[in-house]
Amino acid sequence: MREDLLRFLKGASDALWKGRDATGALICPKHRLDHTGKTCYGILIDLALFDATKEPSFLERAVRRGDFLFSRIKEHPVRKGNWLVLPGSLGNRNMSNTIIDSGAGV
Repeated sequence: MREDLLRFLKGASDALWKGRDATGALICPKHRLDHTGKTCYGILIDLALFDATKEPSFLERAVRRGDFLFSRIKEHPVRKGNWLVLPGSLGNRNMSNTIIDSGAGV
């Protein structure tokens, strides 16, 4: 991986990691909600960094982000048999859906 791309991805990983609250949620300062899609893409960034650098810290971040994201997958309270990544469409300020929230990581 080119050095400039590596630096860019490390910066993105760090920013997404430092923005988490105590629960692991990545709370957006503008919208005041958890953008779980960004957590999903953080997993992909960390896995790419681990693949390129073999630094265990990136794999640890990916696993912790994945654990958090997985903990947010719940059955829809009204549409039984359907699953979503909370808050998903249930949040009154969240206009996303499971496809967006899950992104390429699921």
